[in-house]
Amino acid sequence: MPDAKSAPDLNTALDLDPAYAANMAAVLRDCGFAGLGTVLDFGCARGQWASALSGLCGQVIGVDISPVSLQRARAAFAAAGAGNATFHDLGETALESLPPLDGITCMDVLPLMAGRDIHALFRFARDRLDRGRPFLCSTRNPRLFLDWLMTGERFRYEGLGGGLRKYAGLATHVLRALARTPIADEPRARYLVLPGTLMALAGDYGFRVARGPAAMAGLDSLRAIEPVYAGPGRHFVHLDWYLLERT
Repeated sequence: MPDAKSAPDLNTALDLDPAYAANMAAVLRDCGFAGLGTVLDFGCARGQWASALSGLCGQVIGVDISPVSLQRARAAFAAAGAGNATFHDLGETALESLPPLDGITCMDVLPLMAGRDIHALFRFARDRLDRGRPFLCSTRNPRLFLDWLMTGERFRYEGLGGGLRKYAGLATHVLRALARTPIADEPRARYLVLPGTLMALAGDYGFRVARGPAAMAGLDSLRAIEPVYAGPGRHFVHLDWYLLERT
């Protein structure tokens, strides 16, 4: 363990903006994660949300498919002397082997997952969370994407060519934003999980939407997170936040 006087805090070790980190912690506190025992951070990346969870929960288990991201997370937490989080390669660790869970987070990961993997995650959450336990997840907001596209702000960060290629076909998604479009059990990434789709999926797997995007939008801490993604080499995205509760 590093010397306490020389050890960086997690924000420094992870290169996190302090305001961003504070906002993440505020979101988690408001959603009932403070004081929980063991929480799974699904799609933990380099440990940004795990860092906020580690200050609120007894134990954090991060899983991801990127060895590079996992190594960064392990190195940052080791450098900061934060010993209540572990990070595992999803390709080498079966979710069923994890200890009992008190909550799950899955932040900005669902749109990158294949349909069958989304179903598998929700089945796992249904089977492993007791009644009343939280499942916090996010999706990208199609309406805000369109607003951003129309104002030209997106091109400031990603360039004209990159912006047009990345969001080709966005209009179709926007027009269907409130549709209860089923997520097929298929090996295709969704990229944009529509609000109605997520709500329907929650109901299918025994969750109620305790907080939806309209209710969550009232929290200043949520919308304040968004611009942090707009730094060099990062993507500026708009997210909808859903707090699901096991019924």
